[in-house]
Parts: sequence; structure tokens; C-alpha cells
Amino acid sequence: MKVGHHYRCINEIKNQKTINHAVDLLIEALNRITYWHIDTSEWLEKYRRELLEIRRNVEELSEKYNGIIYEFAKTINSLIKYIKRFEKKYVNISNEIRELISKIENGCIKIIVRESSNGTLYIVVKNKHITLKVNEPTLSKSKDITVVLYFENFRGIKVMVPDVIGKILEQKDEKTKELLKEIIEGLKIGFASSDELMYKYRYAAMETTKIRQMILWLLLYPGKTYVHINGIDVNKKSVAIRWFLVSSHNSLKNSIATLLSKAGINLAVPALYTAIVGDGNVDIKKLRIQLASKDISIWIPIIEKLGIRWRPSHGKITRISYYSSHAVELARLIVNTLQELHDLLNAVGEEKWVIINEIAKKELRRRGEAQVIVAGERFTVHTPNWRTVILMRRTKSSDMMNTITQKLKERYSNDALIYTHTYRDFIVIEIPIKTIINNNDGDVMIQIIKVLCKKIIKAKNEKIRKRLSKLLMKYINLFTEETVKEIRNSCQV
Repeated sequence: MKVGHHYRCINEIKNQKTINHAVDLLIEALNRITYWHIDTSEWLEKYRRELLEIRRNVEELSEKYNGIIYEFAKTINSLIKYIKRFEKKYVNISNEIRELISKIENGCIKIIVRESSNGTLYIVVKNKHITLKVNEPTLSKSKDITVVLYFENFRGIKVMVPDVIGKILEQKDEKTKELLKEIIEGLKIGFASSDELMYKYRYAAMETTKIRQMILWLLLYPGKTYVHINGIDVNKKSVAIRWFLVSSHNSLKNSIATLLSKAGINLAVPALYTAIVGDGNVDIKKLRIQLASKDISIWIPIIEKLGIRWRPSHGKITRISYYSSHAVELARLIVNTLQELHDLLNAVGEEKWVIINEIAKKELRRRGEAQVIVAGERFTVHTPNWRTVILMRRTKSSDMMNTITQKLKERYSNDALIYTHTYRDFIVIEIPIKTIINNNDGDVMIQIIKVLCKKIIKAKNEKIRKRLSKLLMKYINLFTEETVKEIRNSCQV
């Protein structure tokens, strides 16, 4: 039972299945604490290094933004000193962590287990000044549990955050000022819809384990801000300080839906970016940008205005996903919309901002770029092992397959080499390049050459580029010098 901010036992657990499950969760939590050696302070060094790097980056902007940057560097210095203070205090904290582990292992401490209506377990173990909380996932697709150690005897500090963005606004013309005000409002709305909290039903607050996200949030809310290290997140892949911040500004959390419904592109795109920073996922390898939301309806007006194709995925939480060229398109839109703040965003170096910039630099692949028209039908140019060319068309309809093959026979001959086979649920029609060459189909050959040129330009590495170039030269020699010149001009190679 919850009493105020704390939990109290009301009954002893009788269900053996629940007991076993709680024990498994506690064993996992203790294994993580032991694995990451959080009973020592060595792991804290990375936070000081990260803040020092951000301070260096910010100071490099001093010529452009004058004294205000040095004021913000002082704010970062306050955070560095606060971490040093935490390191000194951590000697006592680490001793109590070891004591907590020992008590749990020896069964000498009260363990409170709360079970939700859907069977999710929440475990609370309280020592003198440290509370261990272990939660099963509720909204995430991941099956990873949440392990947090909260501290009660380490105080926060108040820092003064200078109005860096306000000073930037002073240097701009009226039109740019209005644009920037809209962008800043959008960035605040995005955070309000994700990681931001409302403190005392009024003030904008944030709880995060990401330093660069914290710095970005501080820039949006200048003035006096309360900063508190209130715990440690012990994840499977890392261990992180948990920061709690409270600004002196009113939160936008209660008006998110209204603001988004009226938003233009200059407000909508920044809002989407900070929402992704808070509750999203950005993957350069999979070329994917995702936003997770409990309430997808508030984002529908936004994503419809953007006009970029997306995919929903439903579960305990809904995800708005952009893949491949659509992710590139969205990344470019975010980068271009936030152009006036590039210096600051690059200096802060928020992780997802860095990856979004990398995605934006990727080649935008449009559907149909690798296709040619044969007998009025679209075929995709494939280069298996970069040694030959095959034109391929997939369909699920046998009638469509018969229609296409009939068209091809009419264009070439009944004896022309045209292959069909099945692949999963599809019927695949293949035209080997020798069929095109043997029938002297110059129009299709020119289309193939142009596609090969584009493939060379977009090749991922030099090895593939050389193989494609060799393949291109093999077929380009079939044309006259004048035709080759025309092809090269159209392909810009």
C-alpha cells in the first residue's frame, strides 16, 4: 500500500508463483549492481569528461555569441563541481549499497512487492538512505526490467541558466526572430509530450539519465533551475546517473494537444524532434526513426502535415516509424528546420541529433530509381554478384504474370528467354540481359545503362563502384560514341 511517497506492507505474500517471480527479479537486479561495480565511484568519471567536452564545444562559439556563452560555460562548471561533490559523497552511498545487497542476500530486510491488475510486479526495498526499486516493463516492447537506486541524503543545487537563445534572437531580423520563437516553442512542446514532468502541478521539470538531453532542456528554460542527482539507473547495457531538474517556467504539459493541433511546420518539426529525443529511437544501421507515444492521436495532425510516409505499430504503446528514404526525408526536414540553431545543437551534441544528421546525409532513394520500362511494364534492374544484369518483376497474380509474359513475347519473340519462378508468395518474371541484347532493344539498353550509372554514383564503397563500372563498360561498348556521350550527360557521370 502507498502512503505518501512511500510503500508499506499490509499483508504477507502467500502465492508461491509471485514469490518466485519477485526473487528472480531481485537476483537480476543484484547481478547488475555487482556486474557494473557501482559500489565504487570509478564509473562516475565519464560524466565529468562528457560535461568537459560540452563546455569546450560551447566555448568555441564565444566569438559568435560573445559573453553569454561564457555565462553558460559557468552553468556547466556548476554541474561539474556538483558531480565532484557527488563523488565525495559516494563513499558513504557505496557502503550503504553493499549493506543493502548483503541484507537482501541474507533475508534481513523487508521487501515490498506490489502487483498490478495485469500481473506486472513492482518491488521496493528500503535501507537507511537508499531505496532499490525494480519494475517490470509496462509500455516498452523490450522485456528488460528497470532497476533504480534512489538516494535520500544527497542534496540538489540551484544553477543559473543564462538566456543564450534570447541573445541569439537579439542578433536576428524580425522575420527570423518570429521563426526562432516558433521553433523554441516547438522544442518545448516535444519535451512536454515525452520525458518532461510537471512539478507541483505547475513547473516544467525533467528526469533523465542523458546529460546532453539535460543540457539541451536547460537551454530552453533559462533562469534559476534546481538540479538534483537523485539516483542511479542500473541497466543491462549501462549504468547511469539519474538527474532531476525543476525550472522556474510553467509547463506546457496540459496544453500539448491544443498546441499541436494548431501547429505549422516550423513548430511541428521541432516538436517531433524533441519528442523523438525523449521517447523515440533513431537507428543509422536500420535507417529508422521512431517516435513512441501513449496517445498517437495528438501526433496525427503533425505527421499528416509533413506528408512523409510512416508506419504505425501497435502494442502496449504505439510507435510512429519512418524507414529508409522516408527516414532520410524526415531527418533532412528536421535538420533544415533547425538550421538557425545548428551551432548550439552541434555543441551540445545530443545523441539523437548526431544520428539524425548522419541519416540526413544518406542518399535519398526514391521508388522506381532502379527500374526500366519494358513493353509498358516496370522491371527492376538487378546486378547479381555485379557480373551480369537481370530485369525482375514480382506479382502475386498468375493472370498478371501471363499478361506481362505475353507482352514480352510480342515485343521480342515466342522463343525469347524469359523465366518465371515463385519466391515466397510472389511469382517472379526475369529477363536476362542477353535477351535485350540479342533482340537489339536499344531503348531498354539505354535505360539499363542509366540505372547502372546511378548505382555507381550511390555505391556504398569503392569495391562495389569498381565492379559496377566494369559491368557498365561491358555493355556501354555496344553503343556509338554519340549515344554514349548523351547517356553520360543525362547521368552526370
